[in-house]
Amino acid sequence: MQKTRSYHEKNKGGMRFIYNAKNRWLILFYLLVTELLLAYSIPANILTQLAFLGNLVDLLQSIAPVLGKITHKTAEHPEAVRCYIFITLSLMPIEVWVFYSWLNSDCIGIYRYLVISPLTDQKPAEGDNFITDPLRQERQQPAKQKPRSMLSRLFWSTLILLFTFGMCWGILEFQSPDSSTYEGQQEFKNMVSEGFNMWSIWVFKLLTFTSFLLAVSICILRDYGLYFKQLYNKINGEHHE
Repeated sequence: MQKTRSYHEKNKGGMRFIYNAKNRWLILFYLLVTELLLAYSIPANILTQLAFLGNLVDLLQSIAPVLGKITHKTAEHPEAVRCYIFITLSLMPIEVWVFYSWLNSDCIGIYRYLVISPLTDQKPAEGDNFITDPLRQERQQPAKQKPRSMLSRLFWSTLILLFTFGMCWGILEFQSPDSSTYEGQQEFKNMVSEGFNMWSIWVFKLLTFTSFLLAVSICILRDYGLYFKQLYNKINGEHHE
């Protein structure tokens, strides 16, 4: 009977993807800097000047209700803020790719610490190994591992997927300018104030963190697909015996 293989067994010796780490983080850095510059430089009436861009923003509003909350009553330059949100949401897949490629670049030193799925059946014995693992040259002395139960894998992977969905929903809805809490009202006010406040809250705090969660969730969903495929092949193999 064929045993269902774990993610690390399946990819042992050949899992490491060939990505240039320096270039990967440079892309993220340049992207964040570009978005910071855009937060200061988008014209106040850009959607009026570029009607086609206004139509795209209105189209996105159907899945991102936060755009409808940005009006002349809630922002000094609503067109600039709406355009900025549209552009940054459109660039978000690049951030997701950066984090996804980083997670998959090292299944021993990175993946097993940050991704919990049906296939990650081993976990480091000590949490601080996440720091010390990269210092182990060529993984000649990998950190000790201990088994992770299937129940734990299913529970935590489901929880992460639900949390990611909640973060995505929170971004698309965002705070209401009429929030019942002062903190909520202040966060919305800072977000639509343009400049550094808008970049730090919307891009750095929300989009970047959510991009990381989306990358983790994609890995989890991919592993679920591989797990069910292995399970299906295992059942078919038993029937043919």
